[in-house]
Amino acid sequence: MAEMIGLLKEVEGAPLIAAYAESNGVDGAAKILVRLDPELRSKLIRELQKSNPDDVAEYMEALAAAAAEGALSAELLREEANRVIDDWHTAAARGDRDGYLGSMAPDARFLGTDSTERWDLAEFTSYVNEHFEPGSGWTFLPAERVLQLSASGNSAWFDERLASESYGELRGTGVLERVGGAWKVAHYSMTFTVPNDVAADVVDAVGRSSQ
Repeated sequence: MAEMIGLLKEVEGAPLIAAYAESNGVDGAAKILVRLDPELRSKLIRELQKSNPDDVAEYMEALAAAAAEGALSAELLREEANRVIDDWHTAAARGDRDGYLGSMAPDARFLGTDSTERWDLAEFTSYVNEHFEPGSGWTFLPAERVLQLSASGNSAWFDERLASESYGELRGTGVLERVGGAWKVAHYSMTFTVPNDVAADVVDAVGRSSQ
């Protein structure tokens, strides 16, 4: 319902919020309001105040409670998402094929450092099967991750620094989505970080290698 109201003007959305509150209580309506864009939420509250001025205080109290609950839920989702990413990297280091691939969404894509390494899950599974052995896979240690949640809490995107004994420092960027109530890696891209002062030399070397 929040998505639908988000597409409406305040004069159209406010009656829907009021009707929802009559059926589900002000607390239920507040949980919808808290998911909306702040500017639209303010306009809706002002519109509600015109028709139901005595109820606005109750709305504001319920909205504060919903915001606190939403912040807690968001923090738990974020913690769970970070744990899934950490476990995914750990499974790779252990050569845990099932744990690694099982953490990926059915339509996942993986982009490696080489320009040819653009795989869907079936292609990536073949690559993993060639390189994983029990207890031995590949090790990239994540650090300095920044993860953000969508307003719905059903998707997240992140970037992180990766440390590798073989390749030094890399950067990983990815997308998670909720599948069956659990976070799954839907997209991941791994790239080398190139200092600006050697970028021209790297570009030249890449150009020579492709000739």
